[in-house]
Amino acid sequence: MPAASLVCAIDFGTSNSAIALPAGEGVQLVELEHGQRTMPTAVFYAVEGLAAFEEPHRHYGRAAVAAYVEGIEGRLMRSMKSILGSTLADQATDV
Repeated sequence: MPAASLVCAIDFGTSNSAIALPAGEGVQLVELEHGQRTMPTAVFYAVEGLAAFEEPHRHYGRAAVAAYVEGIEGRLMRSMKSILGSTLADQATDV
């Protein structure tokens, strides 16, 4: 008998993301954060209080949105799917 294969389905959505695992004859969404089965597709890079050479602190999902709303210095990235695969994904900002 072959070993059971582990699989998961990832929905990397423009607004929200989710993960599902096989369950019986169907699938079941996985709790991603705080009991929620979906999370905002968002990343926040917090730079507040960091020296220029330090890596920013990363927050994901609801924590990313909360950090942005709280006014923490940094950069919020949402709707990342809209630029993935485009020439915008290769562009940078000179500082």
